[in-house]
Amino acid sequence: MSGEPYKIEPYTLANGAGITLNFEGHFFRILDCTGATELDVGVDGYSPYLVPVGVGIPVPKGFSSIRVVNNSGGAVTFNIGVGEGAIDDGRFQASGTISISGTVDLGLASSYSTAAVVVGVAAGLVVAANAARKSVTIQNLGAQPIYLGGAGVTVADGLEVAANGGAFTLSGVSAAVYAISGTAGQDVRVLEEG
Repeated sequence: MSGEPYKIEPYTLANGAGITLNFEGHFFRILDCTGATELDVGVDGYSPYLVPVGVGIPVPKGFSSIRVVNNSGGAVTFNIGVGEGAIDDGRFQASGTISISGTVDLGLASSYSTAAVVVGVAAGLVVAANAARKSVTIQNLGAQPIYLGGAGVTVADGLEVAANGGAFTLSGVSAAVYAISGTAGQDVRVLEEG
């Protein structure tokens, strides 16, 4: 490979066509392919075998050539990566219907809800318990601090949220959150992600 740690090259093949690539390495991967989900690939004159797109193939003894054959029934365009070690570039392509069994967390919020709450001198509910909650942000727009905690929270033991825009975010907490202030009438905003 002329001192290069890896090489990525694009190619187009008609159905039934093949190409021999004079690349040296210890690893190859068909990174992506339009027109097929697998191609026939062989190294150093060995008979090609079906290699799914995206699957990396280590060749511990190394190779000096790769033969790629298209038997997909139509023309294909593909990128092949060749290197001395694994080539992972994070590509993912899919078409059609994908069936998934179980739960997939994409890290995306399914919804946001907002509320305005007035916090006074007695502990009051700011946000109800929610098992689906990912996070909740509580912002104090009042002129005096508020204190967060459980149902029995006091100004002496609660977590202080500063006045005039102070905010606090709880992540991964599904329990109800209560607040209290030393002064009645504190304007509080809630942003819940669930």
